[in-house]
Amino acid sequence: MADFFIRKGDRLPAIEAELSRQGKVADLTLASSVQLIYQPEAGGVVVTRAAQIVSALLGTVKYSWAAEDTATVGIFLIYFQVTWPGGILESFPNRAHNKFSVTPIFG
Repeated sequence: MADFFIRKGDRLPAIEAELSRQGKVADLTLASSVQLIYQPEAGGVVVTRAAQIVSALLGTVKYSWAAEDTATVGIFLIYFQVTWPGGILESFPNRAHNKFSVTPIFG
């Protein structure tokens, strides 16, 4: 089951998340960037998109969909990746993947 749903071709709503580790909000104040990374659940091309930090102290991030992100119906594995000073990467969540579903226009 998906955690987020969007209809094929739609670009709103943007997807937002509160990043946390071990139940505590991740303070993103020192983060240099954040990306949304997704791949079809069945496998295939991995897509990386620049996301934005909405609130560094609250660990809130957001990605506004591009047209090509919602062009194909299906279920996709998804996570956010933060780049820390020195180029150190951290993924959220880091134990599994969330899922989003692009649903058909009809059906």
